[in-house]
Amino acid sequence: MSIRSAEMSTVQLGYNITGCSDHSGQFVAEKILEDTPLDLTSRWSSGVSFKESPDIKHWVLLWHPCNMKEFKLYVGMSEDNLTEVLHASLNNDTVKEMFSLQHSTDTGVCLPTRYVKIEPLS
Repeated sequence: MSIRSAEMSTVQLGYNITGCSDHSGQFVAEKILEDTPLDLTSRWSSGVSFKESPDIKHWVLLWHPCNMKEFKLYVGMSEDNLTEVLHASLNNDTVKEMFSLQHSTDTGVCLPTRYVKIEPLS
């Protein structure tokens, strides 16, 4: 049975940091758990998101001025089997940016998600 996107509701999901790349000084991944875009120490390198049950991600909202400009976003059911769903760039300002995600395969199969990986490219 297929579900049309118009029939789906939007829900804000909670998340935990389960891993991250190396960080410099106080710029740890846990800083992304707080919405403090004017705090100059509110930076992060990358993170992985975990949920107890899978879901279908249609978009991602990112904010904070940071040293990451270009990035890729991957989703999947396990950390070792992720699919690229976004390749984009961030502005270096305090305005939140929303990105639409590829949430199904070319054949229309939805991509269930338990893990999210953000890979900084620049």
